[in-house]
Amino acid sequence: KTTWITNENSRIFVHRLRDIHDAILVGINTILKDNPSLTTRLPKRKGKDPIRIILDTNLRIPLEAKVLHLDSPAKTVIVTSFNAPSEKIKKLKALGTEVWQVDLENGKLSLKEVLKLLGNKQITSVLIEGGAKVAASFLQQKLVDKIYFFYAPKIFGAENLSMIAELGIDSADKAILLKEVSLRRFDNDILIIGYPQYR
Repeated sequence: KTTWITNENSRIFVHRLRDIHDAILVGINTILKDNPSLTTRLPKRKGKDPIRIILDTNLRIPLEAKVLHLDSPAKTVIVTSFNAPSEKIKKLKALGTEVWQVDLENGKLSLKEVLKLLGNKQITSVLIEGGAKVAASFLQQKLVDKIYFFYAPKIFGAENLSMIAELGIDSADKAILLKEVSLRRFDNDILIIGYPQYR
């Protein structure tokens, strides 16, 4: 049973993106579902691991998660709320993980505050890899500068299965447009690169 949507060459390109970004950012649901390492793995050279940023409002990350036990020069940072349990924070810090606390906006972590913290630490390029809710939140707040869309020749669908979660956009005239669009092909996969034009 395959779990990959894109092919190997597409995935290598994603690792090249990780290699050139200061940080990679995901939400806690990606950690709970996939338990990824979020490291850079290139076929012909080692590559640079990005700093791993995990958004986790209620500090649900398991203490045995891979990202907390890596032999990597790049650190793992958990961004959580001021309501997070202090005992869990202590345990995470004991594992060598940094924990940042930010305010909530409408029950969610303040993304602008997260980006401000990153900027203060000279972390200026962030690759947002998922999941669907995190991608939607950044797009809704117009915080995305560049988009990479991979399309693979596979058709499947199910309820609540989406690349991007609810955006509140229900018509073409309200859609986020992409400008300066370019295309690349990786065998049968297609990559669309563009810059969002917000309305």
